[in-house]
Amino acid sequence: MSIEAVNPLTLPSLSLQERRSLPECAAVYFVLNGNEILYIGGTVNLAQRWLAHHRWYQLVEMGDGIRLAWLECSDTVLLLEIEAALIKHFQPTLNRTPVIGDKVTVSVIVTKEVHDKLKRLANSKRWSVSQTGAVLIEEGLDRADQENSAPNQKQGAA
Repeated sequence: MSIEAVNPLTLPSLSLQERRSLPECAAVYFVLNGNEILYIGGTVNLAQRWLAHHRWYQLVEMGDGIRLAWLECSDTVLLLEIEAALIKHFQPTLNRTPVIGDKVTVSVIVTKEVHDKLKRLANSKRWSVSQTGAVLIEEGLDRADQENSAPNQKQGAA
């Protein structure tokens, strides 16, 4: 199936208020407001994803016309790839990630305890919380890259 053949308006759907009746399946889902596609996401369990979706409150405020449509995906390995292709094709309003120069905004949900630690570290460095989070992410990714390349170096030396 090609991405162009997917029409979210013809897929199974429920109103946002009926989200507790969503099936427990892997799917790419679409948040619709009439004929407009507001958001596209992917999940291995559609029903569970919508019990606590990060856009819930924002969508509820938009009124009763919001619907959730889904395209079941039996191959969860392809789920992210299909989601990304559909986002690229449809370019939903709420999926657009702001880009600032060569930087991209990333939203992360953390516990209050983690947020408080992040604020304390930011204050001690005289950085913003955002800048501190970016530095910690970069350091963590560098460390992960080093850990991933270390076993390969050992195998090459053997």
